[in-house]
Amino acid sequence: MAVKINIKGNKETNEFKDAIALKEIFESEFRNAQIDGEILILCNATLFGQSTKDIDLIAIGKFEKYRQKIKAKSKSPDGELEQKMRTIFINDFCFVFETKRHRATDIRLDGLTLSVKYNNKRSDVTTQSENQKYSLTNFFKDRINFSPYVCNFIWLRNVNWDSIKNLLGDNTKIHDKHNYLPSTFGMRFLMQLACIQSIPWTSKDRNTGNLKGYSTFNCLRRNQEIDFDEIDRIFDLFKRVKDGAGELTRKKIARITSKILNEQQYAKAIGDKLIIISGRAGTGKTIKLLSIACDLATQQGARSLILTYNHALVSDIKRILALAEVPDGIDDYTVNISTLHKFFYELVVGFEIGDSVKESKKNKKYILNFINNYENHL
Repeated sequence: MAVKINIKGNKETNEFKDAIALKEIFESEFRNAQIDGEILILCNATLFGQSTKDIDLIAIGKFEKYRQKIKAKSKSPDGELEQKMRTIFINDFCFVFETKRHRATDIRLDGLTLSVKYNNKRSDVTTQSENQKYSLTNFFKDRINFSPYVCNFIWLRNVNWDSIKNLLGDNTKIHDKHNYLPSTFGMRFLMQLACIQSIPWTSKDRNTGNLKGYSTFNCLRRNQEIDFDEIDRIFDLFKRVKDGAGELTRKKIARITSKILNEQQYAKAIGDKLIIISGRAGTGKTIKLLSIACDLATQQGARSLILTYNHALVSDIKRILALAEVPDGIDDYTVNISTLHKFFYELVVGFEIGDSVKESKKNKKYILNFINNYENHL
């Protein structure tokens, strides 16, 4: 009996080192355990076609008869049960990790929003981590009709647990809700945080009608299975597409960009005046716009946003940016693209502008009929 652990990704990156460290954490847990299972760790994953496409680490696992004693709440047919020490059988999980190498002095916590210092600016890591969670969920659903519940974590590689506790302070409510991992941790600590995001389930005994003496943790819905070969295939497929792109690299884009900008002197005007690119269909307006954005990103370290009404164009440019390996992280240069409606919807909802923002029973904010009343919200 054994737990098989595999790592896939670029071995020349810091994220691969993080993957090795995570594998060692798993190995220390299962080395002498009589448990069957499998874990796949993916590093430097690119979620092709998603708004947040760059993921540091993904870990997907499934087990037979693996249990932990964890202090957690539980859901049951009778409602939610109080937090206490429980025996929890962990059947499967799907985790995404945003790794940071900042020191404790460069990290700030405002409520539950964790930010880091980058180029003398604060970058919101919590929102980035949440976006990764939903991007991975959508990616799996779109590619292989696989819908796991994804738990997201922020792994602070150079911060110990005492420093994290200092950041959390005396607010016990925050202590029970965060998703921060210190430089070193064990499997029980990881699952403790996972059980905050995905509350375990306690079912009833069919014979007695009483609640069972244990709970279960699952990331999958009933009748779903983790197909590691299929997951490996979709990430390997993108790698082969990217490798086969040949000259479509950041350097190639930089050369094209430099030529366009030098010839037409856009670079001198950026930031000083409004630039209008006009022309008939097929004359290269989009390429010029993308070239300007890529130049700002790769040459000046800037963050650019392209807005359009065209959904197909959003998908096309996302593919180009992914193949060109232009990052989309919060602490690096980037080029992002979105439809205008999606951008303004998220803006209005995020800042709760006006009286149109509602809240669902699951505490998710939304706006009814936003597209139909688009102009009224602006």
